[in-house]
Amino acid sequence: MVHLFFPRPQLDAYIYHPVVSKDYQDGAAPEYEDYRGEATLHHRLRHECFQKAQEAHRRGLKQVAAFYSQQGHQHTQRIKEANMRASEHILAERRELLDEHNTLDLHGLHIDEALVALERIITQKISERRKHLIVITGRGAHSRGGVARLRPAVLQYLKKQQYSYSEEQTGVLKVSLKNAA
Repeated sequence: MVHLFFPRPQLDAYIYHPVVSKDYQDGAAPEYEDYRGEATLHHRLRHECFQKAQEAHRRGLKQVAAFYSQQGHQHTQRIKEANMRASEHILAERRELLDEHNTLDLHGLHIDEALVALERIITQKISERRKHLIVITGRGAHSRGGVARLRPAVLQYLKKQQYSYSEEQTGVLKVSLKNAA
């Protein structure tokens, strides 16, 4: 594990942040929460870099502003990479549920990740000649403010792609697959 220390100017202290490295060899593999945590760290660092870039630009320090802006964009890329690893981890953990029970559980995925996975799995299940797919979106109980965000996005996607579906219970959809034999 690589240990990085990042200065926090408002605290005049250093805060320890573990970052998962490709050389990391602990007995336990990183969990999806580790990847989400890494994304959160890079989100905060990106924000700090862009604030510094803005301040440097305001002071007329164009090269310093360009440096911090570039650093911010690198953190944006790292956010995407960490979230992609989290998404892949979640879906890999649920592979058995998908294979054995023809059920895609989208809990824990961000909306864009869930829609990409849904599209990919629907295509796969159609090629396997499945007639339907069970999709679990959840009710939104863990969403900010308890308001579902994933379920409406999935419903909108299914309508746009003209898939018919029934809601077995709130947050559990039975999707009829096109071209299924």
